[in-house]
Amino acid sequence: MQVIPTDRALIVSGLRKNPKFVIGKSALRIPFLQRVDKLELKMISVDVKTKESVPTNEYINVNIDSAVKIKVGSSKEMLEQQATSLTRTKIISETQ
Repeated sequence: MQVIPTDRALIVSGLRKNPKFVIGKSALRIPFLQRVDKLELKMISVDVKTKESVPTNEYINVNIDSAVKIKVGSSKEMLEQQATSLTRTKIISETQ
C-alpha cells in the first residue's frame, strides 16, 4: 500500500489492459505482477536557447534565450500521453 501526494501521479500497469492513474490517494499493487511508474506533477524550470535565429511573423530574426516553467496536466488525456512516453507502451482508449 502506497500513499501518493497530490503533486505526484502513480501509474500502475500490468494486470489490466489500461494502466491505473493514482493522484492524491492510496494504491494497492501486486508485486511482480504490476509495474509502478512515478510521474512528478510539480512545476519545473527548463532553459530554452536557440542555436540559430528564428524568424518572426514580421520577418525579423531573433535569438531566444529564456527560462520556461512547465507542468504536466492532471487530466486523463494528458496523463495517458505522458504515460505512453514514460512506459513506452500504447494506451488503448476505452472509447475505441
